Formats: sequence, C-alpha cells, structure tokens
Amino acid sequence: MRLPLFALFLLALAPQERAFEDGVDGRASLHYVGPVPVLQLYGTPGEMGAQYGRLLKKPIAALYRELVTKFLAGMGGAPVEKKLREETQGMAAAVPASIAAEMKAAARESGLAFDDYMLFNTMFDVEHGGRRLGGCSTMAVTGAASASGEPMMGRNFDLPQPFWSLSPVGLVVVRHPAKGLAWASVTHPLFAGTHAGLNEKGLAAGATAGVSGSGYAPNGLPSMMLFRRVLEEASTAAEAETMLKGAKVTVSTTLMVLDAKGGNFVAELSPEKVAFRRPEQETLHETNHFRSPELFQKVDCPRFRWLDEHFKGRTGIDEEGMKKALAGAAPGINLQSMILYPSRRSLLLSSGTIPAAKGAFAALSAEDLFGNH
Repeated sequence: MRLPLFALFLLALAPQERAFEDGVDGRASLHYVGPVPVLQLYGTPGEMGAQYGRLLKKPIAALYRELVTKFLAGMGGAPVEKKLREETQGMAAAVPASIAAEMKAAARESGLAFDDYMLFNTMFDVEHGGRRLGGCSTMAVTGAASASGEPMMGRNFDLPQPFWSLSPVGLVVVRHPAKGLAWASVTHPLFAGTHAGLNEKGLAAGATAGVSGSGYAPNGLPSMMLFRRVLEEASTAAEAETMLKGAKVTVSTTLMVLDAKGGNFVAELSPEKVAFRRPEQETLHETNHFRSPELFQKVDCPRFRWLDEHFKGRTGIDEEGMKKALAGAAPGINLQSMILYPSRRSLLLSSGTIPAAKGAFAALSAEDLFGNH
C-alpha cells in the first residue's frame, strides 16, 4: 500500500511531534485526550467558524493542497475542475444559512477561499467516473443482542487514494452552539458537515457514502450537511426519522441512527424516495447498497455478507465482538473506525493506521466531549 508523501510524513511523526498543535482561542480549544485531538468550539456560527479556521489553519491549507489540488489534477485538471465547480453551485445554494456563515468565517480565518472550501464539502456528492467517492460500513446492536443491554453502534469510514492523507489527521470536533444541541463529529479538517458523530442527548449517526443509486438532484442538500442537521436538531431516533422523511438529497446515500434508548434505523435516501430499514433480532447493519424492499439493489457485497454471518442469531455482543465486526468489514481503504455509545454519550476511536479497524482504539468519555457545555 502506497501512501502520499504528506501522509507518510505525518505517520512518521514521533509522539511528541503531533499532527496538531494544542491551542486556545477564547473559550475554544484544541487539545489531546490521550492520542485523540479534540477541538471544542463555542458560540454563534460565525464565532465557531472563526475559531475553527484559526485553530486548524495549518492543516486546512496543507490538506487542501494535498487532497483537492492533486485529486483534480489526477482527474483531468482545469476542465474537470470547471465542471465540478459548476455542478456543486446548486448544492452550495442549498446549504443552510447557519452552516454557510460558519464556513465563511472558517475560510476567512484559515486563508482558504470560501468557494474552495465549499467545493471540498460538495465534491463527495458528485459522481466521478460513474461512481461516488467512499465506502464505509455501519452496524448496531440493541437489547439482548448487546452484552450489557445498552445500544452500541460501530462505524468504518473508508475513502480511496488520494484521500489517505486524511488518515494521520483524524480528530473529533465538538460544537457547543449558543442555541441548540452540543454535538461531536468524528472527522478531519476541511469537513464542515459530518459523516459520523453523536450529540449531548445521546443520538448517534453514521453514514455510508458511495451508494450507487438512480437519480441526481444537483440542487439538493449535500449529504454531510444533512447528517450534520440531524445531530444538531434531533434528540431521538423518532425525531431524526421525521427530519429525514422530507429530506431532499443530491445523490443516493444512507444514514444509520441509534438513540440512547435503542431506537435504531437505517435511512436509505435517494433523490426520488426515502425508505427505512429496522433491526432484525436487535441487530442492524449497512454497507453501500440499498436493502429495503422499496429501493432494493441486487448486489453481492462481501462486507455486507460478512456482517450478516457475524451478527446472525447472536446475542450478548460486547465491545470485542463489535471490534471484530468492524475489522471483518474493513477494506484496505479504512481510515477511521469507531464505536459509539449513545446512552453513555461516549465513543471509542481508532485513527491513524490503515485499516483503522485493526488498530488501537482510544476512549473519549461524555466529560471529554460535553463536559464544558
């Protein structure tokens, strides 16, 4: 496996030479909890965006050069970039005003052009060579399927080259808005939306990108912005389901939701239709294809098949059993692996090795995440 030079450099850093520098910006801070960098943001959208831009200024600039510039060059250069920018304009217009305000402040303080920042955050919803970027797997156990009885969600985040440069710079960003719910995103610099996280009420969510589905709505809401809204606004799975029923997405995608009381579903979202899958025998899993009767895609996914075998008829699945499920479903492009505990409002995260699911997991407690809200 060959990593980009930027990623190799960061992977070679000694422990005292961490990928991020600790910092404070008013009430906001960037610090390490064990091996995991945690960025705490506070205030209005503009205030949180400014804090984000200042505290992550160096990695934002470096990653944009490494990821977007090289990706566009590899895809065909200026003509492809022009087309991509045109395609993402409609999506940008659909971004909620509060998120756009945060992004504008972050772009200003980091020195990145706002249009470039928006391009990065919409390019994952555009097809490239007939397919979407990304992969990912989600899985959950509740009730008797869980050894402790508490709900538990596992999630792998997978992206192909050149996005392996993200591997060494994973972090958790916790937003404490002046109005609304505090929520934590398991993420990387540059992502204004989210693909996984949980909020202070114990609602967890994890996406699978790269779903092959029919339809494309360039004026829809970018998927990671939609998932962010769920964590910002919903306290329970039922509330999240109500939000997602009316979602207008750009392309096909899925989101697993699990709440503190075990409410659990997978939303299969396409521009034409939204369908929901429920747990069977108190387990539920998803990879990158629709499985509901309404949107079913007849595709043999080895990862989905493996998860079927792992969870079928099982009870008493513990943390080690979830780690085994994550490792079994992890492809060679697995950048992050995590276990979310909604009732505890805590998580375990492995990041910085590929595949991450076979690396060491570090714990972040509710106090680490939401203690200063």
